[in-house]
Amino acid sequence: MAAGLLVLARSSGSGSFLADVLPGTLIVAGGIGTSFTAILLAATGGVPEADQGVASGLINTAQQVGGAVGIAGLITLASARSDAAIGSPGDVLLTGYHGAFAAAAAVALLAAVIAWIAFRAGEQAREQPATADPSTGVSGL
Repeated sequence: MAAGLLVLARSSGSGSFLADVLPGTLIVAGGIGTSFTAILLAATGGVPEADQGVASGLINTAQQVGGAVGIAGLITLASARSDAAIGSPGDVLLTGYHGAFAAAAAVALLAAVIAWIAFRAGEQAREQPATADPSTGVSGL
């Protein structure tokens, strides 16, 4: 997703849909398709079967609210950058869009890094054998 957003952030005002918009859009679409599936699996993977519906509903609600808040923030950023820019109306608007796409790419990249760190921590926790408490002899995590 971050790579596609960076492609969109580098689009030119005199470019074409096929050269400037379509490649970035296709890359973002591929990233969304793979990341949403992975997010849903990670969020519901360790949940008991009886609670799967609630967990799925919570993650979908978080995605919807996060998307609404995220787009509001990006629109605000694009508007602020456009207001501060100098030039023709098209160039000013493009400056705002470039800033919003770059910020969205940074957020997507940060989310990927956090997910990778969390995934690695979870793997390491699963690899460590459970140890017995010497006072009780009961195994714990």
